[in-house]
Amino acid sequence: MEELMKQFAGTRTKVLELLAPLKPVDFRGTKAEGIEGKLYLVDTSIDKELIYLRSVLESHYASEKDSKQFAFSKIVKHYNPAKPVSRFGLYRQHKWRQISDPEKVRPKLKSELSIFKNIQRNNLEEHIKLFNYSEDEVRELRSSLEKSFLEKEEALEYIEEHFDTLDVRISAHANDKLIYGTISFRTHDQKQYSRHISKELPNVLYYIAQEERPDNELSEYLKEATHAYGEVYYAPLTEKRIERRRIAEKKAKKKGK
Repeated sequence: MEELMKQFAGTRTKVLELLAPLKPVDFRGTKAEGIEGKLYLVDTSIDKELIYLRSVLESHYASEKDSKQFAFSKIVKHYNPAKPVSRFGLYRQHKWRQISDPEKVRPKLKSELSIFKNIQRNNLEEHIKLFNYSEDEVRELRSSLEKSFLEKEEALEYIEEHFDTLDVRISAHANDKLIYGTISFRTHDQKQYSRHISKELPNVLYYIAQEERPDNELSEYLKEATHAYGEVYYAPLTEKRIERRRIAEKKAKKKGK
């Protein structure tokens, strides 16, 4: 176990060193603006290195428990190993958190109120830092907040008193801490995926820009072609290109029928 722990720690260090020179994707201006987490776009060489590091780590597993406790996914979220993408989308989603089992809800009621109070107090203190309030105004703001908690405490008392006749649930939605980023992408084998963006771990997407795709005929052409002017290019009409032209003409005729 100790050896595996060292291997896990060493793998994490190597992954972070591998990603350190890269600049994470800037979420500003995207539908994921404001979310926490770092997303890195990596090329083929880094993708292969991550796959290798994962295989080395997994070779040290002695049981299923090891594979869960020291999973590579606890070091980095490597979305699409060996399956490059050229396009991806980013957006925000709200995560539901719901506890409806009465046996689990009842003991959490008081702690949920304490958490709520602490969040509100912290939010107020952050607000106070942004504005030049006088001492009296600060005192009034804090007093007003504490008074507002009385209503919440009365609600808690009511719930506890009538718990057996109520459907009480702990649920959160549209809470800033429960908003997370999501990335959707389609790999070159045309499979569609959607993954959450981790806030704690680095997120990695194996990405090849459209013009660099190894299976992109236009990319091949532009590498060999001469740029004449504007958007005009030309290249030798090889047998391969003649065949492609014939196929394209056949498809065009079928569509025209």
